[in-house]
Amino acid sequence: MTPSGSINGGFQAEYVQDGDKLYVFPDKSVFIFKVENGKLKGESSWVEKATFKKSEVPFSEEPFVFPSYNIDAGLLFDFYKLNYKEGTDEGSFHMFENEDDYIKQTAVLCDKGLTAACGAYFGTLYLKSAGGLESLPDENVRKDFSNNPQMEKIAERMITLGDARGYGLLGSYLYATGKEEEAMKIYKE
Repeated sequence: MTPSGSINGGFQAEYVQDGDKLYVFPDKSVFIFKVENGKLKGESSWVEKATFKKSEVPFSEEPFVFPSYNIDAGLLFDFYKLNYKEGTDEGSFHMFENEDDYIKQTAVLCDKGLTAACGAYFGTLYLKSAGGLESLPDENVRKDFSNNPQMEKIAERMITLGDARGYGLLGSYLYATGKEEEAMKIYKE
């Protein structure tokens, strides 16, 4: 298995290769490719029927380069299996079927240093602090947001591990808890 923190230095995404399958996590989804003869053939819904080959991407100006951080390929693949039906990009819904177990498993992966799992762990705690799924359409979520110092620790762990997405999560938490000035400082970092 082969992991990385970014693709081409300018595209933030973790990836892991298992045999001839390449799993790319660009954000909140997964792209699955078959590696064949130096090309990537899309197999999952977002990239289905697309074929990619290695090329240089021209930039008209200096590109933003995301900082790199260490990723354990085995942990990333465990995270994939926790969130998707294996071999597909179809969500597993484990979080909704057994939220406590999902939180426990993402916490373990986060503790082992997988920042993608830290982000998922943070997200589930954020959702709980906001009152759960049924409260999301509510405009008053911020007023009812419950403090959870663990969320701040998770975001800080991501930052310490070199994953810049931790700054956004920490800022979101601070903003939701009414610490707008602190949140704005973090967003600027």
